[in-house]
Amino acid sequence: MTQVDLFSFYECGEREEFINLYKFILSQEGNEFEILLPTDAGVALIDYGYSAYAGELLSEIADSFEYFVPLKGKEQALFFRISVTDKEKLVDVLHFILMGYCGGKDDAKYSESAVQHFEDVISEKKDSVCPRIIIKLQKEMEEEWKKDPLYPQKDEGTK
Repeated sequence: MTQVDLFSFYECGEREEFINLYKFILSQEGNEFEILLPTDAGVALIDYGYSAYAGELLSEIADSFEYFVPLKGKEQALFFRISVTDKEKLVDVLHFILMGYCGGKDDAKYSESAVQHFEDVISEKKDSVCPRIIIKLQKEMEEEWKKDPLYPQKDEGTK
């Protein structure tokens, strides 16, 4: 299994990133990949929302798909394990994900699609292939909302 730290390809311009990613993926002998997406506690809401959508995109091209969500407070990357038949399609999807995270030409499209994906899952219009990421995102959102002074606080005197 080949490990792909996706953010390690974010160094150059979009064209160079795509070429480097393409060369790397196609040079690997196997068809099994572990795709690492680091999560940053400061931007967890964005990371988990984007990651759930990334998982959706990867699952659509994968022959097999599984994912790992790190425990809270652990310095571990979120990752997807996939096997694919079409490595070129994998490169296209990985590049789209990378540009979505890092502000490439498809940043707005990726962001809008990730938000729509989350809204569709929450409103039960569709299922998620990464329900644990969605649950983690919902918990993070609730924690953020509780910090808001306008969030209704429980009165300790009532039960």
